[in-house]
Amino acid sequence: MDSTDTPIMNGNSDVKNQLADAKAALETLRVLQTGRGKSNAKSTADFDQVKAALERVCLALTQEQDRRVQAERGQTEWEQRFQAITQDITGLKQQEQEIRQLNRTLKAISNSNQAMLHAENEPDFLAEACRIIVQDCGFAMVWIGYAENNKQKSVRPVASFGFEQGYLDNLNITWADSERGRGPTGTAIRTKKPSRCNNMLIDPRFAPWREAAVKRGYASSLVLPLLSGKRAFGALNIYSREPNGFSDEEEKLLLELAGDLAYGIMTLRLKSDQAHSAEAIRLSELRYRTLFEHMTEGFALHEIICDEQGVPRDTRFLEVNPAFEPLTGLKRKKIIGKPMSQVLPGLEPFWIETFGKVALTGQPVQFENYTDTLRRYYRVYAFCPTPGQCAVIFMDITAQKKVEDALRLSEEKYRTMVETAAEGIVLTSPDGVFFYAN
Repeated sequence: MDSTDTPIMNGNSDVKNQLADAKAALETLRVLQTGRGKSNAKSTADFDQVKAALERVCLALTQEQDRRVQAERGQTEWEQRFQAITQDITGLKQQEQEIRQLNRTLKAISNSNQAMLHAENEPDFLAEACRIIVQDCGFAMVWIGYAENNKQKSVRPVASFGFEQGYLDNLNITWADSERGRGPTGTAIRTKKPSRCNNMLIDPRFAPWREAAVKRGYASSLVLPLLSGKRAFGALNIYSREPNGFSDEEEKLLLELAGDLAYGIMTLRLKSDQAHSAEAIRLSELRYRTLFEHMTEGFALHEIICDEQGVPRDTRFLEVNPAFEPLTGLKRKKIIGKPMSQVLPGLEPFWIETFGKVALTGQPVQFENYTDTLRRYYRVYAFCPTPGQCAVIFMDITAQKKVEDALRLSEEKYRTMVETAAEGIVLTSPDGVFFYAN
């Protein structure tokens, strides 16, 4: 009997079952052989032939079973390795994606700093910063709001970029501790710390704005306070299309970006204030310079020179106006920086003493005086603009004094004539009232 004729070699049977059947048949043959003895040689030979065939079948089936077990084991190990490799690749891709996103955020930080350096005004800088964050980082929308110090403590949107479609028109956000102030924006401003909404669909704090946000495809948000010292003056709002759209590392980088943004805003405001102040000073100087150059009164600024005991001994000309020259006969270019004693040798001590007292005490004075050195009368107003200096505004009243002296002499002459006249002289008013008689 050939082994190929054995019915247990059915190709459709499971190898394990075939092996079990073959072993059972072999055991049966052994039992029969033991019971029959060796009475029939031909029968015994046939029996041995069948036995040998069954043994070969068992060996073949055992080898096949071992092969299949090894194959299955190898397949299982390959599947495990494949799964591990797949998991490794998935993890690597996630890490690559996170690194890629962090690099985009770093790029946004760099670009926003460049924008700050080239910004000429605050509104343009805010708009450019929003654009950079959206385009460099790939977010859905970014907006900046300022905290108002009004009764409602409202948050006023001042700049945005991205898919917005009127979302900011009806936000009605406050930074007060109320329902519309407990969302991410109000919380960030109030606490001066970042506030994250990982899922707008389920976060109860976002309920007042959920419908409008979901309609525009927003899924999560990160709000970063804009700080000046210990005060939060606004917030940077970043919206993502994905739930849990912000990793911890990305939040740290975006917080750094918000700090740079706040610094840029305050720097631009300082520059603007300085520019306004400089312009105000320029206009003020222009007005006073015009007055200084066109005033008919003379002006001179003196620096007081004192001795070792602090007693004023001289003055130095620091500045004079154009009217000074015709009123004194002194040329500006010849006197600036020089002591008055050198410019006007023999000048009466009264002038230095008076100017020195004004400069040291700060008390202004007004007087009229004559100087033999210039042979002129002056009406003078002197004041102290800064310690150690005396500013003098003066008028030449020499002609006026001459007229007054002439009138005084004429009056004295005619009074003498009237009082010494032999005739009686009476002066009356038009209504007959006597007011003089000699």
